[in-house]
Amino acid sequence: MAEQKEMNIEVKAEVASGCYSNLAIITHSTSEFIIDFASNLPGLQRPTLVSRIIISSERAKRMLLVLPHSISEH
Repeated sequence: MAEQKEMNIEVKAEVASGCYSNLAIITHSTSEFIIDFASNLPGLQRPTLVSRIIISSERAKRMLLVLPHSISEH
């Protein structure tokens, strides 16, 4: 496995608190994956989109490889 480099990422205040999602919808094209995170709460007529992430196909493949490891450590 390649050596991992440490990143110093700036987290802006409006992003730092995150957002709640209990629904994810994934669509894709030949070059990108679009992941819509939504909140589907009782009393609402329909889910509300809280965040949309657009990533390259290569990044989606890398995420697929690392996600099982992260989940197993939880």
